[in-house]
Amino acid sequence: MSVEKRMEEFEKISEKQVTPKEVSERMAEFDKVAGASKRTGGDKTGTLPYGLKRYSPCPRCGEFMEIQEVKETAVYLCKGCNKISTVELHG
Repeated sequence: MSVEKRMEEFEKISEKQVTPKEVSERMAEFDKVAGASKRTGGDKTGTLPYGLKRYSPCPRCGEFMEIQEVKETAVYLCKGCNKISTVELHG
């Protein structure tokens, strides 16, 4: 979407008088999305070697796995299914 189009949409919305009911309906849309997405604490990528991330999605259940150990491999533990996954490091 172009910047001009976005600004036009913003101006339409900013001049509109909104009722509290409309606001709560719109917020319900955002609550669905916020509930579906998971937030991880600060990104620790800078402190981990080889571009590893502190959190990674579990290939089994889709929950987030947290990194536990980094040696020859990175060891992740899934909080959802309690399975351990390893990732080979390429250095």
